[in-house]
Amino acid sequence: MSELIEYHQQLLDQSNISAEANGSIPAWEFYSFATSLLADEGIIDDISEKGSFHHYNPNYGTKLDGWGWNELEKTLYGIAVNFNEDPKKIKPINKSDLEKIGKRVAKLFNSIDNENFRNSIGYDDAARLDEIREHFEHAIKFRIVILTNQQTTARMKNTGFSIENILDKKTRIEVWDIEKIMSLDLGGTDSAPVEIDFVELFGSGIEALQADVNPNVKSYLCVLPGEYLSKIYDIYGQRILQSNVRSFLNFTMGTNKGMRNTLLLEPEKFFSYNNGLTVTASHHKIKKEGGKLLITDLHNMQIVNGGQTTGAIYFSPQDKGGPRSDGKNYLWKDIDLSKVFVQMKLTIIDDEEQSPVMTQNISRYSNTQTKVNEDDLISNEPLHLRIEKISRKTYVRPDDGVPTKWFYERSRGQYNVLLRRQKTDAKKRTFQQEYPKKQLFKKTDMMKYENTWRMNPHSVVKGPTFNSKSLNPLLKKQWENNDNDFREPFFYDLISKAILFKDLDDALGSWLRKNQLTGHKAQTITYSIAYLRRLLILNNQSINLKRIYDNQSVSDGLLSEMLKLAIHVRETLMDEAIKAGVGNADTFAKRKQCWDTIRNMPYDLSISDEDLLNMQQIEDNEHEKDQLASAGKHIDIITQVFDINQNEWVELSDYLQNEENLPYDHKKVQIVQKCILMHQTQGVKAVTEKQAKVALEILEDAIKKDFNYVR
Repeated sequence: MSELIEYHQQLLDQSNISAEANGSIPAWEFYSFATSLLADEGIIDDISEKGSFHHYNPNYGTKLDGWGWNELEKTLYGIAVNFNEDPKKIKPINKSDLEKIGKRVAKLFNSIDNENFRNSIGYDDAARLDEIREHFEHAIKFRIVILTNQQTTARMKNTGFSIENILDKKTRIEVWDIEKIMSLDLGGTDSAPVEIDFVELFGSGIEALQADVNPNVKSYLCVLPGEYLSKIYDIYGQRILQSNVRSFLNFTMGTNKGMRNTLLLEPEKFFSYNNGLTVTASHHKIKKEGGKLLITDLHNMQIVNGGQTTGAIYFSPQDKGGPRSDGKNYLWKDIDLSKVFVQMKLTIIDDEEQSPVMTQNISRYSNTQTKVNEDDLISNEPLHLRIEKISRKTYVRPDDGVPTKWFYERSRGQYNVLLRRQKTDAKKRTFQQEYPKKQLFKKTDMMKYENTWRMNPHSVVKGPTFNSKSLNPLLKKQWENNDNDFREPFFYDLISKAILFKDLDDALGSWLRKNQLTGHKAQTITYSIAYLRRLLILNNQSINLKRIYDNQSVSDGLLSEMLKLAIHVRETLMDEAIKAGVGNADTFAKRKQCWDTIRNMPYDLSISDEDLLNMQQIEDNEHEKDQLASAGKHIDIITQVFDINQNEWVELSDYLQNEENLPYDHKKVQIVQKCILMHQTQGVKAVTEKQAKVALEILEDAIKKDFNYVR
């Protein structure tokens, strides 16, 4: 309990400090913090900014603090905050109180077209409601998410509890209290596991045949009813597909069309036609009943292969229309899932350290039936792995400070996981000194900085999910064309862009507080930096990112000019004449029309030459970056060779001589021998870059044949 109290106090302090810095209120900062955690976990999607809709009308009985839209699952989220500012204790909150909050959110959605209600809330709030209402027609279901730093007293399952449907569509309340938020914050990527209680959900366990072939891993073959799979996806959505290499694409693919047709016309044959699911879990419960083995519970269930099957079973009955077959018209909504069954291969991996590796291998090997690129394993994209690697070895040395590092959190929770692994308080302090929390940035932050720099602020303000989806394909293509673009120089510039964001955020927050203003800060910052870039490019100039990186801060002169520009941008976003009928600044900022308006506005900059690069300096800077990147590539290739086990090079040498009948003095064998020598001399007699390339090609070619070294 003491750990929970300590976390509660830290959360209060964090919310109060952020509120003071941002000119907002603690409840909004708590909303921002909690929704960021849930979005990173894939629990909610495309969340509105903090404070963009804060509504509470006790007389009318309505409440809403934010909302989100999941395009794939067609789910509309209404978010309500219950925030306790008492620092002395964690207050309990019971099921009745939670239901009252949920009903207030539901009433707001149900009243969205009520004339009396709309007249009572004002123009801006009505405009924000119109943005939410745009999704009503497409929504399959509603989710009410209650965020609270209190502690639930009711036994709240992850499945939530039911409430009267909104607009006659399925609705569920999900509660994230202080315990669950702490677990999510401190526990890393596996801290919000999917826990399936088959008995509670369906009345019975699922029959299984144990198929253990490995003493350290339990495996089962099961038959999963289609209705079960559909309901599990309905409750958990993409969370059960986090380890899956492909999300559900849609019914334009031939395979998915075939599954949908089978579900409607021949549901009894679906089991025979379909490859089934490959599923992992960290823990399970079983019982024997009538001579049968039943699985009753799964902890951290993940579908690592079968995302298309899952999506087809869930989405097909909700499609409009239907096909014509044998002279008859059919409707997708008539699909009978009670006749559908799916084969499920289940692997229980209870070893925490081996779980990520095994899950990745299961995912990779089970997906060889359909070509899957390594880049599809999103959590291990080479671009993000490289940024992470560079961040762990790169010290920054400000003139007046102790050398530190920026921590790139490639997957959520890495920082806290590594911090907890430090066994003593002294080691924890050392870790925090080396990686200050203020120098932590996530993959979504990187995407925000980078897409702003590429002058796409209208994409950035649509939220981290949309922004990542729009930028990631471009980054992948650039990586494939020339991965040298993403070496150390890219990282240095990325840190400078992060500092630009953070320093302007602090400056604008102070200005808002001083003038007793709130709102539109996030939109203003990304638009201001993009607008500054645009103005400088028109003048054949650019920001001197190297100066920012070397000083680890933006100069006073540049920051002062950026703040003036930001104030001008904020006023423009709120200008009714410029918005041309769009309800509010937040909605307007999401439209390309907004960026087209701002990017073409005239503005006189006054920035010191020290903070800028002219065209010649830009060209010289790019040339220097190319040289640094080439040097980094050389080191990277040598490192790849050295990272391969010495015994593997020895085995490869034997393979070349015995299986391919190459003499010892053959060029291939000699190059492999140099790799062995490099290990023996700890890299003193390293191979050249050209030899390292050839060595890696020799190894790859041998593997394509039948060379197999088991590590």
